[in-house]
Amino acid sequence: MAVINGFRNQAAAYEALIRPHFEKLYRVAYRFTQNQDDAEDLVQELVTKMFSRYDELVNIERLDIWLSKVMYRIFIDDRRRYTRSPIKNLSDLDGDSQIEYEHSESEFGDPEEEATQDDFRNEVRRAMDSLSEDQKLLIQMFEIEGYSLDEISDMLCLPIGTVKSRLHRARSSLRDKLKNGTFSRVEAC
Repeated sequence: MAVINGFRNQAAAYEALIRPHFEKLYRVAYRFTQNQDDAEDLVQELVTKMFSRYDELVNIERLDIWLSKVMYRIFIDDRRRYTRSPIKNLSDLDGDSQIEYEHSESEFGDPEEEATQDDFRNEVRRAMDSLSEDQKLLIQMFEIEGYSLDEISDMLCLPIGTVKSRLHRARSSLRDKLKNGTFSRVEAC
């Protein structure tokens, strides 16, 4: 019985340590996978794997960054495993792999302005979808999730200069795609 109580105590302490990071981890996982079910599975796999390392996690200063880095490695490993597998994931067939970009309710009362904003969001969404996965990920992590260049460098295990140059190329590519579209308001991006 003492073993069970000890396990419950450790599980409660682990949950208290990890719970504040769930929302951010899910958002990052969703950015990686671009699919709700896969994002949930990725976070669950991370949480399950890290349970046995509770003593180590307690001493980590920026736990959210460290967990995101581990989750990225799990994601890459799973993606490599998937691409090598002769049986592909059936979730690709369900058509649910579109990213839903969050936007707040319009602050404009004018329906014409709202329609213009919706058109612009759709144009940005199409331009983002046409980027490579690496470019899309960098823009999402930096611009949408708000990670610093140092944090992205640490998460992706890349030198800071590489992250800067890849982010610059991703932004340039996005800018070019938007310029070739119907909107000339590229400054907003």
